[in-house]
Amino acid sequence: MGISCSQKELTEKLESGWNLRPESELLLAFSGSVRLIGSDGSQVFTLREGEGAFIPPYAISNAMAADGCAVIRSVFFQTSALAACGIMDFAPLISSCPSFISISATSARKIDEAYIVIAEHGYLYQMEASILISSVMLALFRERAVSSEMTWEQDRRLQRMMSFIKDHSGEGIHLKDIAETAFVSERECLRIFSSSLGISPIQF
Repeated sequence: MGISCSQKELTEKLESGWNLRPESELLLAFSGSVRLIGSDGSQVFTLREGEGAFIPPYAISNAMAADGCAVIRSVFFQTSALAACGIMDFAPLISSCPSFISISATSARKIDEAYIVIAEHGYLYQMEASILISSVMLALFRERAVSSEMTWEQDRRLQRMMSFIKDHSGEGIHLKDIAETAFVSERECLRIFSSSLGISPIQF
């Protein structure tokens, strides 16, 4: 299985360079803060020291130090090889993936462990590294699944409240009435409308 690693020093002017790799990448902000930028500029994310990101195959992205200088460590691997071993099916993640997905500091520690294993090239290092990579990816899948479930639930509640407003718009309804139809608090009602539509229930 093709597994490799690299380490780069970055500054606010010295970038990692735009790249288009056939492998997936697990990137770790090893020291300092790192600013990741997607190819169209619409996705910009800052990784603090110890945090990481997953970059899918053929995703053009760039990295630079967010403040002063930073060091990044990257682990490159072929998702097809992990999938072929029956470890994980990456297709759903990659098909819906933006330029990169952030990884929590807890999971990102394993990126550093994998980097060290690969750099040292010890006995069965590819197997050990693939186990660490799979652990990071499994955590990422779980985080995405929870996030999708929360988004679906929010959409369902929003639809219920919107329908209630449309059906009772001439009756002088109040925020409390709207919130009760979705079994949420008034505060949560306001948050759902604001995050989903950018307006309040009353404006809607």
